Amino acid sequence: MVLPTLLVLLVAGAHALTLSSPTSLVTPKKPTLRADAVTNADSPKVMAHAAALGVGTACMGAAYAKCLKTVVSAVWTKLPAAFPLADRTLFIPMACTLGGLVVGLLTANLQGYAMPALIGAQQSEGDSPGGPSPAKFILPVLVLSLLTSTFGFSVGPEAPMVVAGSLVGSAYAKRVYGPSDHAMARILAYAGAAGALTTFIGMPLAGAIFVLEITRASSGLNPEAYEALTPAVVASCASLLVAKALLAPAKATGGHFAYEAVGGALTGRPMAAIALGAGVGGALIARLFVAAVGVLKRPMWPQAAADETCEVAKRWSCGPKTRQVLVKTTVGLAVGMLSLFFPQTLFWGEGSLQHVLDGQRTALSAVWPGLAEPL
Repeated sequence: MVLPTLLVLLVAGAHALTLSSPTSLVTPKKPTLRADAVTNADSPKVMAHAAALGVGTACMGAAYAKCLKTVVSAVWTKLPAAFPLADRTLFIPMACTLGGLVVGLLTANLQGYAMPALIGAQQSEGDSPGGPSPAKFILPVLVLSLLTSTFGFSVGPEAPMVVAGSLVGSAYAKRVYGPSDHAMARILAYAGAAGALTTFIGMPLAGAIFVLEITRASSGLNPEAYEALTPAVVASCASLLVAKALLAPAKATGGHFAYEAVGGALTGRPMAAIALGAGVGGALIARLFVAAVGVLKRPMWPQAAADETCEVAKRWSCGPKTRQVLVKTTVGLAVGMLSLFFPQTLFWGEGSLQHVLDGQRTALSAVWPGLAEPL
């Protein structure tokens, strides 16, 4: 079960299917010392703006979650029922291939904004997420991520929520503080990202820390964590309060998983040993996974030479639209064929992990396809 899941993630990650565009191949910049650090990031005014972003991103996340659930149900429940096949299992590769084709066509014609671009902007003194017009990227990011999640490409909504929330925060800051205040735009981009992410994971502190970790190319927190942590926490808390108290007041609280099936069988020492082993093993697997993605990515998305003008649009390394469509359609077919034999690898993991976590005591049908009611 673990190997097929890694294979699906490897293929999907290699072509950056979530929000991929030529800009997603940019290597993140190394952190630089900040000459424009914000000194009043914990002022009441900034906290009020962070709280407002938390409210706004909670509404955005709630709407996204509802759309995602509706579209997933339509594709994987209503569509197969409306058009039954002689062999129902063939619907899986057909749907994944169609998803890859649709995402490829849209990616070739929409200007997306990927995580590497966000990391580069958050590490630059003269830039902020989305550049001068961050609002124009929000809809393409949400649409592309909605499609990749719908068709089961094992990527999930968390990273797109971070990117979309960052763009919302950056656009908000440019409206309030002016287009030239990049430092404040980066601070409120963290707040927007934390608020959007908290809608899905339901843990405000974890959301705030996560967005400050993911925007650094190495381990640890981003250098702006000193200024950005408090606004990020405020936005996360506001997002959680709005999501739980107003948008979904009848939903039970809790995290991603239910541990009752195995929790009673574990004592402190075995739990500590498992945690240590899983942490070390997970780190090693992650390093190998990142290296393997790099190996697969080079032939799929070759980079043009630095001195090449790319005037010939048909050159493969210059990124013609045909390349976007062909690669993504082929990857969709590959994911579908693998998932035909291992359907647990579809979608973004929480349902499959719950199935593994309690020794398959929870039926896969009860948690698949990972839509565990984010709101």
